[in-house]
Amino acid sequence: MKDERLVLRRAANRIPFIVHRSSFIVPTPVFLILHFAFCILNSSAAERSLSDCTNCLCARHEAVQSVVARLRLTLHNVKKKQDFTLNGACLGDAAGNLRLRVTTDGGQLVLDMSARGDAVEICLPDKELFITGSRQDLLNHPRGHLTLLAHCGGARDLFFPTAPCPAPFTRIDSCRIDDRAYFNLRETPQFLARYTRRTVLDLSRSVVEQTRLFTRIGADAGRIVYSDYHFPQSSATDAKPAWPGRIALHTPGGDYVLDMDVEDLSVNTPLPLAKFTTAVPDGYQREGLAEALKRNVNIWE
Repeated sequence: MKDERLVLRRAANRIPFIVHRSSFIVPTPVFLILHFAFCILNSSAAERSLSDCTNCLCARHEAVQSVVARLRLTLHNVKKKQDFTLNGACLGDAAGNLRLRVTTDGGQLVLDMSARGDAVEICLPDKELFITGSRQDLLNHPRGHLTLLAHCGGARDLFFPTAPCPAPFTRIDSCRIDDRAYFNLRETPQFLARYTRRTVLDLSRSVVEQTRLFTRIGADAGRIVYSDYHFPQSSATDAKPAWPGRIALHTPGGDYVLDMDVEDLSVNTPLPLAKFTTAVPDGYQREGLAEALKRNVNIWE
């Protein structure tokens, strides 16, 4: 009898088992089948969650035809450890037109920038300089101080960001870690092309947390951080979608950080195209945007 029990025990030891804390014993083949089924269900749920988030972001974005925002700005000079408080106003429409005006508390104009179609105009009163060029000029200098705005496309994209959309000759890789989704955008024709944009989504709230930009050689081109989201209750008279209460623009290299706190925001107000044109003050020197970027004009000093 003793020899028989020993043979049975040795035979049983050759059959693998998975022991759970509940002390319920499941043979490995059964466990693998259950685990595989669970992974399929979990993967489907994760895909639905990611799809729901991106659809929600797109719906918010498409519901906005124009944006008018009043801003409280804080410019941080990281190297010199100095902070400056400013006032701002930002306009934009669905066509990508943009107008950004920055003034001091006393009302003195610091910056007046407009983007209408592909044309860009920048007025710098402190330097008595009026700069004209194109969005492509900004994109050709990815480490410029204002290039982040060119990457946003317009005010609607700035205040109501979405996940990256596929474009010609680009590829999007995505992954999910807990309640965060990471989208990496890269150009496909180049051999070993690096990522040019990385966007992080908070799936639990269906919001964009951060967009990080890179040059074609992988260098830092700045980042945009979104926080303090507002989720207003929609009504028959006000269907304003959720928007970030703070947008932080981190310039390439981290020398400057511009915190844009939204004090007031309205959407879908008719905006004439004349709003997106910057007047040329008398006596100002004119310069091309490409030339100004080459000599690294600092708009904040």
